[in-house]
Amino acid sequence: MHLKKIHHKVLLLVMLVLAFALGVALVVVRMTVEEQAKKRIYKDLDARFELISILIKSEESSLKKQVVLLSEEPTIKMSLQTGDRDTIRDTSTQLQEMIQSHLFVVTDSEGKNLSQLPARTVPVATEGLDGISDSLMGSTASDLWFDQSTLYLSASQAISFHEVIEGTVSCSLRLDQQFARTLGERTGTIVTFLFHGQKVTQPDRGSRTGPFLGRTYQVFVGNSSFEIWLLVDYSEVLQGLDRVTMQLLSLYLFVLLIAYGVSQVFSRSLTRPIQSLKGAVLSVSEGNWEQPLEATSHDELGVLEKSFEEMRQSLVTQRDELIETEALRKDLELSAGIQRSMLPSQMPEIKGISLCARIVPSNHIGGDYFGFPQWRENNLGIAIADVAGHGVGSGLLMAMARTTLLSQAEITKDASSLLCAINRILHPDLEKAESFISMFLCSYDLETRVLEYANAGHNRPLLLRSDGSIEELDTDGMVIGILEDSEYEAKTCLIQPGDFLVLYTDGMIEPHDSHGIQYGMARFTQLLKESSSSTVQETLDHLYENLEEFCGKEEASKDDRTCVMLRFLE
Repeated sequence: MHLKKIHHKVLLLVMLVLAFALGVALVVVRMTVEEQAKKRIYKDLDARFELISILIKSEESSLKKQVVLLSEEPTIKMSLQTGDRDTIRDTSTQLQEMIQSHLFVVTDSEGKNLSQLPARTVPVATEGLDGISDSLMGSTASDLWFDQSTLYLSASQAISFHEVIEGTVSCSLRLDQQFARTLGERTGTIVTFLFHGQKVTQPDRGSRTGPFLGRTYQVFVGNSSFEIWLLVDYSEVLQGLDRVTMQLLSLYLFVLLIAYGVSQVFSRSLTRPIQSLKGAVLSVSEGNWEQPLEATSHDELGVLEKSFEEMRQSLVTQRDELIETEALRKDLELSAGIQRSMLPSQMPEIKGISLCARIVPSNHIGGDYFGFPQWRENNLGIAIADVAGHGVGSGLLMAMARTTLLSQAEITKDASSLLCAINRILHPDLEKAESFISMFLCSYDLETRVLEYANAGHNRPLLLRSDGSIEELDTDGMVIGILEDSEYEAKTCLIQPGDFLVLYTDGMIEPHDSHGIQYGMARFTQLLKESSSSTVQETLDHLYENLEEFCGKEEASKDDRTCVMLRFLE
């Protein structure tokens, strides 16, 4: 183990984590401040647009006032009355020069242009313009005129004689580069006019190089509208952000330097206890298990040193206990042999009955039992039982239950009374042990072919009839050890040639496969039905093999498995 390398790795890891965290924080702060600055700029642009809107409305109002006064001008009325175009054009020219209008138009009552436009202006077709059309209806109207890349803000007023409209007069303001520059100077922005997406003026950035932020706004005039694109230079904001960023970067480097010094101290304090632990590990690896290790710190490494010392002590203890464990294993094997001796050494040989049974304990000693107690003459008695849990304790309780069963079978004549006696005797011991036993007893009369049975909470045996039907041998009865005065119901049934009786414990149906699916009664019953042509021994072997194939041998061995099969021959 190279502790110097560990020291450097710890130091590098701390510095990398800290550098990454501070770098992310720096970027986030910069982005957040810049986003807030942009929001303030856009909000300021909205306020400046409101000012521009007021200025444009002011110009629109001025134009409306001019056309109202001009509509009452006697020279225009007189020229219209004469109907002479030259007179009307001369009058229009004089009035335009007097009021300095960018575009001055006089029309007849049908909206046709009668005035002579100055050479510096661009002629426009006046027929169908909304402003003139509205003024012919008798109202003062404003509108936008657009001709050959030139946009005009126009106001129109009707000229009437004795309440009869004879024509209109219109004054216009050209929305050109100069006007955009004037608005920009008054609002501190760069103003550009657009009409239907086409630039009418160009942005006048002057000596400013940006970067710029902008937003487009729509301005309505009469029934028309045009757009204003406002730009503002926010280079000063970025310069301020750069200054803040540099200050944060300086703080970032300062924190890294402080962290480097702290990390040096931390990593060295970390490797010192590791050095001590290294020596202890080498000592144990060389076989010196008696050398104790004292904790040199009170942090997690101190806990590790303490854990290693506990491990060393545990290894010493386990070494001393290994011999005792081997002796215990031999005792368990001896106990398992004794328990096996309590089971029938061979199956009863009875004419007309094919019988086999098997018990597979989950450990050396199990809690299942089967036997053939005799409590009536000319009868075959069958018992199967299961103690809650498994292991040595269950094995001892099952030995007690077997002894009680055999002793009471000699003085009891029916299955129901036998279960009552067993429950009464075992109840005090089972209550102290906080355990219980399920048990099924039956007796088959070899002459009458009547099967009498009683159940103490055990899995219901299956009787597969020769006609293919299946019956569950079910009676009322509590498991042994719960209530001292439990009663057990007894029932009988007539056995027919070819019937197949199967007794089993829960270990035969409750194991699960790797997907959590239980073997279950349906699969258990189906296998029994499909084995009608097989011998009972073949059926029993196939049942145990199928169960282990389904859930695996390890899962199947988590509980004791016991099964007894009887086929009643012709």
